Amino acid sequence: MKLQNNLTVILSVLFLACPLAASAQEAAPSKPLGISVDAQFSSAYLFRGLNVFGDKQGDQNGVFSPTLSYAVADTGLTLTYWGAFQLNGDNRSAKTDVGAGLEQDFILGYSRSFLDNKLTLKAALTAYVFPFADEELAGAGVPLYLEPSVTPVYTSFADFSLQIAYFHAVQDGLSDYRYLYVRPYVSKSFKLSEKVTQTVGVGYGYKVFGDRDKMKDNVQDLALDLETTIAITPTFYVKPALRAGWTNL
Repeated sequence: MKLQNNLTVILSVLFLACPLAASAQEAAPSKPLGISVDAQFSSAYLFRGLNVFGDKQGDQNGVFSPTLSYAVADTGLTLTYWGAFQLNGDNRSAKTDVGAGLEQDFILGYSRSFLDNKLTLKAALTAYVFPFADEELAGAGVPLYLEPSVTPVYTSFADFSLQIAYFHAVQDGLSDYRYLYVRPYVSKSFKLSEKVTQTVGVGYGYKVFGDRDKMKDNVQDLALDLETTIAITPTFYVKPALRAGWTNL
């Protein structure tokens, strides 16, 4: 299959309201609450190179992705909820039935910095839940995937990270989708003005499935990210982005 047939380009806008940022600007900050709320609208949903809500890689079926995150003070721990809600397309019901739509994620994260913040170690346990799937079509009544991951990040003239994760399908009916995932990623941020920051990133991901002879699609993925962070106020940000993703199919 030609390269362009496996390429997806999406436009997204992220709105971020973070009460924690307000206290950081104050001369005598109060105890931060550690709560942030995001609302993201994207023209497509890319997960490791795959256009999840599209019948084809080039389809532009929009997605609304809310995020609610709580940072436990002075522990490095975060608790996060993230959802994916398809906004358009005739396949919305079909995607939900097969266990791809109405995704609900719950994430326990941990982060700790070393070497004067040049090295950061991130760890996470993510639960991917699809509570509205049809058991006969999806292979499980409520498809559940658990993913432990670790990601060291080194900051120099750019940010270099290496994610290592294991995507584990809990139900035996989904066992074909268990895999080890490795993804190096490089990004660079530029300060365009006091309130505007431009970030460019590129990454490559590779999956190692248990049955490599059977699972040959969506093994490799490439990502190119261009995003601009605009600080409207100390507590509200807008982040328009253009992203391109490719995978083998």
